[in-house]
Amino acid sequence: MDPYEVLGIRPNAGRDEIELAYKGRRSQYHPDRYAQSDAETQAWATSKMQEVNQAYRVLNESQTRADFDQRATSARSGSRPPPVPEPQPSAEVGAPDVASILLKPEWEWFHDNVYARPKIPRKKLEGAISSYALSVSPRDVLVLLDDTLFGGAKEGLLVTGDAIYCKQKFDAPRRMLLRDIRLVVSGSGSRIMINGSEFFKFAVIDQVAINLFASRLATALTSSSPPDDRASGKANRANANSGAERLLAIHRRALHAMRSDLGEEALLIDRLIDRQMPCIAEQYLELKRVVENFPAPKRGSVEMDVIEISLTAFLMLHYYGFSKIPEGLKESVGDSFTRLHKVSEVYKEEFLAATSLEFGRECGFDEESLQMMPAVFFHSDGAAGGFDLKIPRKDALLLVLSQMGISEQSARRIIRQFEGHTETWLEALCASEMDSGERAEYERARTRHTTKPEPPPQKPPMRRATLREALQGLRFNAEPFERVFVAPNIPLKKLNGALDSYGEGLEPKEVIALIDNTLFGGAADGVLITESEIRTKAPFEPSNTRLWSTVSEVAADGKYVYIEGRRFAELNMPDQRDVRQLFGALNRHLQGVADQR
Repeated sequence: MDPYEVLGIRPNAGRDEIELAYKGRRSQYHPDRYAQSDAETQAWATSKMQEVNQAYRVLNESQTRADFDQRATSARSGSRPPPVPEPQPSAEVGAPDVASILLKPEWEWFHDNVYARPKIPRKKLEGAISSYALSVSPRDVLVLLDDTLFGGAKEGLLVTGDAIYCKQKFDAPRRMLLRDIRLVVSGSGSRIMINGSEFFKFAVIDQVAINLFASRLATALTSSSPPDDRASGKANRANANSGAERLLAIHRRALHAMRSDLGEEALLIDRLIDRQMPCIAEQYLELKRVVENFPAPKRGSVEMDVIEISLTAFLMLHYYGFSKIPEGLKESVGDSFTRLHKVSEVYKEEFLAATSLEFGRECGFDEESLQMMPAVFFHSDGAAGGFDLKIPRKDALLLVLSQMGISEQSARRIIRQFEGHTETWLEALCASEMDSGERAEYERARTRHTTKPEPPPQKPPMRRATLREALQGLRFNAEPFERVFVAPNIPLKKLNGALDSYGEGLEPKEVIALIDNTLFGGAADGVLITESEIRTKAPFEPSNTRLWSTVSEVAADGKYVYIEGRRFAELNMPDQRDVRQLFGALNRHLQGVADQR
């Protein structure tokens, strides 16, 4: 077996290309896809899947890949192809130090549903691997967390020597290489946070066990590194983890002081800040690189400079989140809106005080820049009292973040996170802080903002129904998995997966409908529909976009979607009845718009 031929990739393929090819072959041959086929077909699919897994295990490890390449080179002059080497356990090849630390004899794993090698029950190990880690050999698994009620281990989390795998109920499996992890901590609500974002939320395992696991994994990552990057990678990861942890320690100290100062007058902003700051900590290494590019630290400490940039980035994004609150809602809460700035300023001052305490000297922060953040980003575009930036505030924010060394893709993701956190906070604030009268006024203001005023009865305009209205109320109940969604019933994880894959430039609120055409529900391939356009992406293909203003007819026939009689998308995973229903409603809307023209 030639692993390159099995996966259909070049001999010099990079790691990303290997990952994409493996996902594609896994989707093509996964036995679940042929569950309704005859026994012969099922056996064929199982055999092909085993070949794909074997090829991936060979190419995923640098040492086994190098061994195969060397044998292939030496055998080119012979008549037989070289045998595929048996891949060694990733715990031994990828990062042996991680295994030695996680499996230290003095570290006893005694919590319920948490197991470490060699005491992992065989049935649990098989259940976890078959559910969400098909490419993993049982001997690779170091630690297993079974998050199922009855012990089948189909949901949960496992760690090998080079990666961490997980699966939550009703979600697609996830995998992250250990070398890509800069920060791992336990979060509130039984969560594991990796690089500032939620990686897994437990339903069964208790919080104490989660805290212990996160702490030990963080220690293992800080203390070890892969052999091919031992010189620089170990220092970088250790510095990134320690620096981000130091930033979060200052944040927690400031948050505690803020809560002591304000109590209930904090307006739940303490909760908002506690969700937002880890998003900045995730970018610690990128921010540190920018500081290190300067000839010398401004105050003799690189880390203190990184803390300053982190606070500046946080304040910009934090106040930008407030700027997205609709003007009508600002008017309904009255003085409470101006208090938001005062509460946030308390956190800023406590953060500066905590930083001085942490480094043992007075802060040299650029106070003028810190004062400018709320003035520039607190108000919305065009609002009275706000700065006229000549360009939209979001564009200005993207520009500043790029100058800080944060990539555009990361910056857009962080902005979406801050906007989402602010929206969640506002709902919680309204539910907890307003009396019945204020709540009623808030609801009226929100209604005025989200609905258009009725036209004067004496001059009824020729109003065209929006696409959102045309699709409102559609329901899809395809078995066994729902793949077609209409706002507001689009799952957030699927929406984020689609936007990250082929929704560049789109805001989550713009998406009216989503079709998930992936096997495991990650929504990286499929269809996105907004009021102005339709986008599609197929596996290993670039995305394709059509503006509705150029479309007069759309139809779905079998697994294909046609625009103006030309094939636009191929959808293999959704139920064809759901697809026909959605595009039938779309076509009726387009015909109605054409008639009104």
